[in-house]
Amino acid sequence: MPVIEGKVIDKETGDALPAYISVKGTEIGVSADYDGTFRLSLDAATGAGESVILEVFQLGYMRKEIKARIGEKILIRLELEPLPSHEITVTADSLVSGDQVQKIVTLKKMDVYTLPGTAADPIYASQILPGINSPPDSSSLLIRGGSSEEVAYYFDGIEIAHPFLSGTLHESYFSIFDNQVIDGFSVSTSGFPARFGDALSGVMDIKAKDHLSKGEGGLGLSIMGLNSYVGLPVKETGSFFGSFNWGHSDLMTRINNMEESRFETLHAFAKFNLSGIPLLTATGTTWNSGRIFREEILMFPLLWIRDLWINSISC
Repeated sequence: MPVIEGKVIDKETGDALPAYISVKGTEIGVSADYDGTFRLSLDAATGAGESVILEVFQLGYMRKEIKARIGEKILIRLELEPLPSHEITVTADSLVSGDQVQKIVTLKKMDVYTLPGTAADPIYASQILPGINSPPDSSSLLIRGGSSEEVAYYFDGIEIAHPFLSGTLHESYFSIFDNQVIDGFSVSTSGFPARFGDALSGVMDIKAKDHLSKGEGGLGLSIMGLNSYVGLPVKETGSFFGSFNWGHSDLMTRINNMEESRFETLHAFAKFNLSGIPLLTATGTTWNSGRIFREEILMFPLLWIRDLWINSISC
């Protein structure tokens, strides 16, 4: 049976092309292999030495016609076909403009009590939000795959470097924030404004109470320790809020075969509405951590506070 053999390549690079080769005016054709070689069988009536016109097709290349003799081995070189196109203009708008937060979830104070698994702790409550989780047995936040160190915590506009009743973020069971002194909080997972410049993965922004019409207070006890709260109106000009948390975490550290420790926080702030100053806030927070010694347990915590954490006045 008469045949024509050959190979199809790119004219510039020499790369093999799996083109389709057919005899012009007939239905006889064959596809080249991955290495560009082909073997085209013709009708038995076609005599040796006769010539036929071959048509070669390959997507992205110029169609080509070539004259070949029966029994001949040929090399076919194809040229790329330029495709006409029009100018394309791509425009885009910023997803975040100014101080607008792209993704933010706001929770109220009562959500901390009503949502399941929150342990009456604002940071624990944030773990149920989309895109947020935490390490096992810890209240620190992991936002959108980032580490716990990439989350910034703010209380009434003041950054809190370590808002947990534990020495490290990875052993943090509860936060220092007493839910009685907060009014609500929000968690931003992306697009937060420039004033939260220290944050990488997300921001937790906690808002404190603004004004009290009458005195209030509370006392709580758990396996992690004791927490207390008091709120008092200051005449008609403002309010005073204070909370003391005594974190007795030695039970947890003992279970984890770690060094026994305890943690104390004293958080107090006052807000005043003065003439010419809409809102004057004075905030002070102290924090202490250390090993448990018998002689220290008998001492009043404020007498052996070693670290002054925050002491500020803001308007």
